[in-house]
Amino acid sequence: MNFRRVAGQGQDIALRSYQRFFDGIPRSSFAAKKAKPFSKFFKLSEEVKEALYTNKPAVALESTIYTHGFPYPDNVALALDLEAIVRREGGIPATIGVLDGVARVGLSQEELTTLASSAGKKDTMKVSRRDLPYILGLVSDFL
Repeated sequence: MNFRRVAGQGQDIALRSYQRFFDGIPRSSFAAKKAKPFSKFFKLSEEVKEALYTNKPAVALESTIYTHGFPYPDNVALALDLEAIVRREGGIPATIGVLDGVARVGLSQEELTTLASSAGKKDTMKVSRRDLPYILGLVSDFL
């Protein structure tokens, strides 16, 4: 496996699962599979998909520090700085978070800002791997 784990015990689980998904697909069929969503509850950014497909290092970054550790807007600056460090070292940042009922791996700057702006709010949940089925199921009831 060609990605490094940075923080959080379970943060690389999603990336490993997605890598196993690709292992059974012939490389020539990647373009056709790439357009289809993996799941309505799980989304990888195009950049992370490409990194996994081409065996570039994808670095998992957990988002808890942005939602429960640093105040807004300092947390946005921290998130962007950490992603810049990963890029400078040749990796692809794969920040993990749950937005709008979807577990996401690889957040855009807009998604990072949305996630970080929820810091300190009562309805912002700290979600671990064991909580995902419950949280995603709870949110899907409202979609």
